[in-house]
Amino acid sequence: IGSGNIFDPGRVAAVAAVNAHAPNPAGNTSVGDGVDRARQVLNALPPTDYQQKALIVLTDGLENDPLWISDVTGSIDDRTFAIGLGNEQQVNTAALNALANSTGGYLLLTGLLSSSIDDYFRLSKYFLQILAGVTNTSIILDPSGYIAPGMKVRIPFRVTEADIDCTPLLMTDYNVVDFALEAPDGTAITQAGAPGLGVSFELGTQTRYFRFNLPVAIGTGQHAGMWHALLEVNGPDFKKQITQLRERKDAQFRRVATHGVRYSFVAQARSNLKMVVSLEQSGYEPGADLTLRT
Repeated sequence: IGSGNIFDPGRVAAVAAVNAHAPNPAGNTSVGDGVDRARQVLNALPPTDYQQKALIVLTDGLENDPLWISDVTGSIDDRTFAIGLGNEQQVNTAALNALANSTGGYLLLTGLLSSSIDDYFRLSKYFLQILAGVTNTSIILDPSGYIAPGMKVRIPFRVTEADIDCTPLLMTDYNVVDFALEAPDGTAITQAGAPGLGVSFELGTQTRYFRFNLPVAIGTGQHAGMWHALLEVNGPDFKKQITQLRERKDAQFRRVATHGVRYSFVAQARSNLKMVVSLEQSGYEPGADLTLRT
């Protein structure tokens, strides 16, 4: 999640482990077994290595092989989140809610995924949302859209005086968008100028983000106020990408040539203020009862 780099050793190892899995499960789903194994891995980690630990269950929740979710809920001692692949008719929401809610986590549903921009980035956003929840970070906003050559997109996000650090992150389907920030006083923070201000910048294959503590060392210090994310297509990079798509006869060529590339921007901040919120609901269909406690 941090770098978004497909060559990240942890990501490569995870993909290799999935591809090498044997024997073939042949449709058998044991969510309880997966949760139990993951809990053992987390419990084996030295307590000094990580400040927070959490477990993410990615499943349709439809069990047909033991261990069952009911067999392991009582033994989970780390915050657990569930991402259900599908809508409320396709996912065992009752079982996954039982798995997550008792640990301080929650259940998210992908719904029926389409070719829309929001659906394209949905799983990535879910993982970012869960990461924010584990680290007590709040998502300020997360707009999506298209950006084409010649366009300049300026996205405002407000930082408060109680925020102590901030991470503005940009996801794109093709890495051809230049990303900069504008502080409340109008000062631009670019990739090249970030280190001199104590701001870190990371670049992945489909992500790039800034991370900084507040206040930022600009003038007397830039902190609370309206910040802006500045997005602009890099002309040479876009031409190179569109040429590659055309030569490969990629189905995405026409869409990129017509509309530009897809982007999703997420601004996160961590605050000195703490608030605990829980949600209970009777179902996932219209008309369900929701109880919100703060």
